[in-house]
Amino acid sequence: MNRFLGIGLAVFGVALAVVPFVSDCASHGFFMTNAMGMQMPMRCYGNRVAELATGAPLFAVGAVLTFTRIKSKMALFSFSLIAVLAGVLGILMPTKIIGTCRNPMEICNTVMKPSLISVGALTIVGGLTGIMMTLRSKGK
Repeated sequence: MNRFLGIGLAVFGVALAVVPFVSDCASHGFFMTNAMGMQMPMRCYGNRVAELATGAPLFAVGAVLTFTRIKSKMALFSFSLIAVLAGVLGILMPTKIIGTCRNPMEICNTVMKPSLISVGALTIVGGLTGIMMTLRSKGK
């Protein structure tokens, strides 16, 4: 069961890391122009690095759960807790911490934000599943 959870978390980690790179305004050629006439990336551009920093540890947790046989309940609980925290961060980045563009019709508001919220929610569910598996299992 840990293997399936690990594969799911690894896929969610890749999704959290890749979605902002293909669905922000800069990747589609939309920039804002400052007072001096220079083009600058929009606000949603900051989600690229932030979600990469969230998705990479989640991918690592998924890889560890997939390719190792963890016998310790505390280790599985810790990895599941990391997954829950990564899911929460995945949701908070485009909604509260960094945000997206003001125009509701921009691609970051129509594609990136809903995608990151849904992947973050699925990651939280996966992490909570791991926590429940840990609490119900017998052993150390």
